[in-house]
Amino acid sequence: MHFLFTFFLLLFFFTKDGWAQKGITLQAEPGLSFTQKFQGRWSFNGKSTMRYTFLTPEEGGIKKEATFNFNETLLFATYEFWNNVKVSGGYGFRIATLSESPLFSEHRIMQQLGAVLYARGGKRIANRLRLEQRIEGSDYINRWRYRIGFDSPLDGQRLDPGEMYIILTNEFLWSFNRFEQNGENRLYAGVGWFFNSQYKLETGLQYRASDIGPDMANTIWLTTLLYINRMQPQKKEVR
Repeated sequence: MHFLFTFFLLLFFFTKDGWAQKGITLQAEPGLSFTQKFQGRWSFNGKSTMRYTFLTPEEGGIKKEATFNFNETLLFATYEFWNNVKVSGGYGFRIATLSESPLFSEHRIMQQLGAVLYARGGKRIANRLRLEQRIEGSDYINRWRYRIGFDSPLDGQRLDPGEMYIILTNEFLWSFNRFEQNGENRLYAGVGWFFNSQYKLETGLQYRASDIGPDMANTIWLTTLLYINRMQPQKKEVR
């Protein structure tokens, strides 16, 4: 797996050269993810996060002020085929503030395909392709997202309850409509605590480079997400 760590390391230093273009914005995004697995191959997932900005670059300095940006909620229904190949359809929305109208600042329709490419000795490589149609007021934009990630237990060859794991991902996004287009790259490194099969907590840093080019903007995120996974109880046979 040395090649994968080398890839992320080189990508980190490559994007680091553009940090000084517009300065760095510092944001935090805590959230909760809930998954309900049903008998068979179906599952439902709901994820809700809150976004805050703490540092914003300005001319002549940096603005230090904690600002609430919005709440984002994503809902998915997923069907698993074979060999960890999953197809999902979803809907998402954002709420910027409760005091203004309209309440929803954005609506989003999503289609997603995910697959595990490698799984051995507790280590995994997985990828995900997501298509999004984003509606914000009268504006409409398409977005394509491709993510590849690696995760591994920190101790041993399998992840047991009470142990920790690491996760590294890189995602490229392309947004476009008939009037404009732009790209974004998201590099993430995190650590997680696997409490048991139902609960895990993950936190990490994500570096985002958007509008890639001479006017590249940079953002560093601190993310914290609590995962809850529930399985529908098996029905008892009546004899």
